[in-house]
Amino acid sequence: MSSSSDKIYSIIKERILTNYYLPNEYLIESAIAKEFNVSRSTVKKAMIKLESDYLVEIEANKSTMVKSITKEEVLHLLEIRERIEGLIAYKVAEIKDIASNDDMKKILLELEKMKKYLDEENFIEHSKANDNIHRILYALCPNREVVTLIEQINLQLRKYNKRTILITDRQKRSYVEHKNIIDAIIEGNKEAAEIAMRNHIGNIRKTIEQNYEFLFM
Repeated sequence: MSSSSDKIYSIIKERILTNYYLPNEYLIESAIAKEFNVSRSTVKKAMIKLESDYLVEIEANKSTMVKSITKEEVLHLLEIRERIEGLIAYKVAEIKDIASNDDMKKILLELEKMKKYLDEENFIEHSKANDNIHRILYALCPNREVVTLIEQINLQLRKYNKRTILITDRQKRSYVEHKNIIDAIIEGNKEAAEIAMRNHIGNIRKTIEQNYEFLFM
């Protein structure tokens, strides 16, 4: 893409992720082109990139709509996420001397923050520490292709991954689950790390399935 279409892509992506543009909302290329003083072809290139991120759908009549996903699709994506993140934990646990790795030390600091924020009932910061742990694990994973896949899935699940903090006791269970994951990785126990991660993501899926109407309706 050209630098102009890169810029438009980044702006529209940010607007979608922050709900400035809502699911099922049509994005009018001519209006966007006029707003940013660019050509419609520049906007079209940005839309094609957004479609590859599964953030928009370009329909047969060439209209572009912000993608919405159903409850069933959310649960299916979480099933995929469970297996992929399990592999990421497995691969990180394979790293030689992972316990002394500087990034692992950062993860341990984030785990301490999770506990602190849990005790303070500061669930927003608790959620941020949670995100940081996963982000650092992605950065550590030597299989970059699997990281690309999980990042694409997380984009689609952007509004679903955080809402589970509204469920009573989910924060405490999340902290324990993360501790189990990190303990297994530090021990170099690949199988236990994978199982702990899959248990963590599986519990997110079950929480969303059981509380979907409360969380999203």
